[in-house]
Amino acid sequence: NWTKVNDTTHKHACSICGKEETASHSYNAGVVTKQPTCKETGIKTYTCSICGGTKTETIAKLTTHTYNAGVVTKQPTCKSEGVKTYTCSVCGNTKTESVAKLTTHTYNAGVVTKQPTCKDAGVKTYTCTVCGVPKTETVAKSTTHTYGNWVKVNDTTHKHTCTVCGKEETGSHSWNSGV
Repeated sequence: NWTKVNDTTHKHACSICGKEETASHSYNAGVVTKQPTCKETGIKTYTCSICGGTKTETIAKLTTHTYNAGVVTKQPTCKSEGVKTYTCSVCGNTKTESVAKLTTHTYNAGVVTKQPTCKDAGVKTYTCTVCGVPKTETVAKSTTHTYGNWVKVNDTTHKHTCTVCGKEETGSHSWNSGV
């Protein structure tokens, strides 16, 4: 039977005279017996089809990692980008990437900065609690008027006028029983 001498040759001997003969191995294409990872090298094993001897070869570590789906480690805001961190499940290596700034703001409850009147609409101003950007919205005109004192128009009616918008309101006199 052929027996392995080293990684390049094998031999067999005549059972009668003992003469030895050597030859080169006839290795197969090889089989990966240990997968390489980003942490450790792998191994490829070749087997000789004549003597059954084996030799191994180191497979280089992978240059790529097996990263998880990532975790947002810093939330983005309207003022700054966030950060997403990925961790390799094999070696623990981490990498980060930026998460885009938010395009929306976080506004406060708002303050009426111009009171509405019966003549003009008002303004309510909201301020982003993160970056300070303001936004405004219109507050509808008031339906309440600020009337002055009643004045006599004639013997049957009187009127009063809104001091803000000039709207007049008339009414009939309510005469007492007289004196």
